[in-house]
Amino acid sequence: MPRYAADIVSDFDYSTLPAEPEALAHLVMVPNPPFHPSGDFWLDGARLNEDGAGARLTFSSIAVYRPEFVAGESATYFKLLPIYQRAMRDRMLSGEKYDGFWANLGTPEQLREADRR
Repeated sequence: MPRYAADIVSDFDYSTLPAEPEALAHLVMVPNPPFHPSGDFWLDGARLNEDGAGARLTFSSIAVYRPEFVAGESATYFKLLPIYQRAMRDRMLSGEKYDGFWANLGTPEQLREADRR
């Protein structure tokens, strides 16, 4: 059964996510789609990094966060990328690769294609 985030659809089983990740956050990564061929971060085993170790993959928008991940950030607005980068530098961002159905719904055509699949 597909599950929806704000701009994705996937058949990822959310019950497999760690309820309390060992790291500050645990991100689900997917193979790079055609619209984002360079990906976001490298996944080396179960650790995400920006050092070039492992496979470069795309963040799926599926994740589990510990409250400490955003501790000290503004209650109204903040950017996640600098927090991800800090957590990666501290080796506190874990991840996994998902090879199942995942689609971005950023455009009407992407939504139509997801519906077709």
